[in-house]
Amino acid sequence: MSKLEELKLEADSLGIKYQANIGEAKLQERIDEFYKNESEANTVKVEVKQDEEKDLTATEKQAIIDAKPDNELTPEQLHRRHIANLERKNRETKIVVVTMVDKKEASVATSYYVGVGSIGMEIPLDVAIELPIILIKSLRKKKVPVAFVDKHGMTQTKLVPKFVVEEISKK
Repeated sequence: MSKLEELKLEADSLGIKYQANIGEAKLQERIDEFYKNESEANTVKVEVKQDEEKDLTATEKQAIIDAKPDNELTPEQLHRRHIANLERKNRETKIVVVTMVDKKEASVATSYYVGVGSIGMEIPLDVAIELPIILIKSLRKKKVPVAFVDKHGMTQTKLVPKFVVEEISKK
């Protein structure tokens, strides 16, 4: 296989368009330019601020912010503290057993997919499993309409929880 044929294969794999009668030097130049542009696009320019916190890690900076009272923080720092607390709570897990209330549906269902944002998973039913708290809250919020006959003989519907989520204490 000639050098030109190898370059054409490489250009094709990179998605570079070229004329059928292109020369080896010109094609090599286009491939080099592609890689140069690709590396520039993946390069992040970082501006380093000269302050007393320059050598601290993000965790250490967050610890400093968490230690300060609310009245000493800027609105941006308060917002970051709030977001960090929410993320921390969402990562916490509990061991639970999830049971479907509707016995007819539960007789054929062995698992259920639950998701919130980027967190989602297929959970087995009637089995102890460790779940993030945010998914547990989502399961508890799920409702299903159920028909019943009221005292006047009229058929009514009401929303009832779809799941019973039983927490198992960690020993």
